[in-house]
Amino acid sequence: MTSARDANAARRTATKHDAGPPPPTDHKTEGGPPIMTHTSTRDHQNARQRTVWLLPEDGVIDPVAIELAATGERSVALTESERRIAASLILTAGGTPNLIAKRLHMAHTNARALADEITADRSAA
Repeated sequence: MTSARDANAARRTATKHDAGPPPPTDHKTEGGPPIMTHTSTRDHQNARQRTVWLLPEDGVIDPVAIELAATGERSVALTESERRIAASLILTAGGTPNLIAKRLHMAHTNARALADEITADRSAA
């Protein structure tokens, strides 16, 4: 039979780990409706600090940014078109899809698919 002390310790442990996110807090905004927000957790703070590496297309190709990313000299955010050109340069220099993923900050599966597309385009031309 468990003692009251053991039961309290088990309840504290279960509550601490199984509680989930804190309940929303009701905030009043000036002149507007009340909004519901959650208090910041470590995961939310990490998400805010994450850098976005894929920029929206703007119709401009920046050769300096492409060269910096392709050589691995510095991490830069690229558009989809710039990313494709940089991946092509990496493959031309003998790089692998893993190197593409590392230098262009993308998932390995996406880098592999991009490398396959580029090599297929080259063999068709």
